[in-house]
Amino acid sequence: MRLVVWLLLAVGRQDDAVDAKIGDAPAHLPVGCRLMLHCAPTMDRTIGSYLLGDREVFLLENGAEEPGVLKWIGWKMPERASVVLAGAEERRRLLVGGIEEKRLGEVWDAALLDGGRLLAVVVRADGGMVLKAGERTIGPFPRIDLLRADADRLAYVAQTGDRARLVVGDRAFDAVGRPRQIFVSPDGASVAWIEELSDRRQQAVVDGRRGAAGRSIHHGIHFSPNGRHVAYVTREEKGFRGWADGAEVRSERSVVAARVLDDGTVVAVETWSEPGRSGPEARGRLVVRGAPQERILPRPVYDFVLHGASLFGVARSEERSVIVRIGPSGDVAYEETPGRIGTLLPEPGGKRRAFTVATKAGLFVQIDEARIGPFERADLFHLRFTGRFGYVAQKKSGVVFGIERQSTQLALTEYVSPIAVTRTEMTAIVAGFLAQNRKKEIWRRVVALE
Repeated sequence: MRLVVWLLLAVGRQDDAVDAKIGDAPAHLPVGCRLMLHCAPTMDRTIGSYLLGDREVFLLENGAEEPGVLKWIGWKMPERASVVLAGAEERRRLLVGGIEEKRLGEVWDAALLDGGRLLAVVVRADGGMVLKAGERTIGPFPRIDLLRADADRLAYVAQTGDRARLVVGDRAFDAVGRPRQIFVSPDGASVAWIEELSDRRQQAVVDGRRGAAGRSIHHGIHFSPNGRHVAYVTREEKGFRGWADGAEVRSERSVVAARVLDDGTVVAVETWSEPGRSGPEARGRLVVRGAPQERILPRPVYDFVLHGASLFGVARSEERSVIVRIGPSGDVAYEETPGRIGTLLPEPGGKRRAFTVATKAGLFVQIDEARIGPFERADLFHLRFTGRFGYVAQKKSGVVFGIERQSTQLALTEYVSPIAVTRTEMTAIVAGFLAQNRKKEIWRRVVALE
């Protein structure tokens, strides 16, 4: 489970939005398939999809079913048209609003920039592949892959023979292997990537400087908040090793997570096994500035999320969870709670937090000391202007929307994530299903936040 699930989808000023029906759910789906919704940022248009085996079948605006989607690209704005790449290696199709876009040529890949207003495409042409983004034309190259947008900077890999060139914005780097994932520092000044080598190992590369290699790079590459430091973990044949600013994190045990704070303070998580009731159980311990913490955790912390200037993580077991907070000066605080925490959402300042927690009595939302529920599922959000926490949750009786300890029942049978909050934080919009008259309708519900 991810440490934090971001649900706030900031939309333009829609404080005058009203409840509205935005579609009908298909009357018939394969047995056992659940319909998923993909809402436009304006929350007034949606398409659906469902899983059929290991394939996701999309239900596009023109009513067609598309089982061969290779990549969900997003929503073209302001037209509010879905954009997907479908087909196979030998014949790919770019579908905009459910209709194949043929005017651009034989499209190989695509990405959206500028809030969905600019569509960048890689097309096959004489002499190779060409990248087109607005008035820009890049190439041709024998092959262009890994096209994506990062803070409206185009990122891609141009392949020429056995050489690869990674480009992120206006920076370019030579790659020895095949880049798989790209990471950009918070200030945009540094670029890192995970490279797959010919011997099926992976290597971390930061600003062109080659780092450690292992069987894999475990849980990505992580920059400090100011972007000046970097840490990652390599998975070995036996165990894990941590790395910070190019040096190995010293430990006699496996290091399953590593981070660096703005001042260069290294935070690592060690793990080992101890006998338990049903066999060996993993234990964890934080190491800050090379000094192991005294507290032994019920499980290791595998992931951290930055909020403000602090790092937050969770050590989870079925019976209890421990929230850990590492402050900007390296100070460590622990908070233990019964049950297994799913989603943890601290406020940016770190003084308050909300989380979902599964117990024998069910799933609860906890905001400060208030435990609310039980629910079947729940998602959290935080309002930055007022500092309040909120949630949307599913019960057998329907959908509940709450702000702090106040809640209201929504006229929905089931909700879908994410929710949207207007930029003024005056209104929230929730999309979901309403079962009535033997049909399943898709509605948006508008909730006043003041």
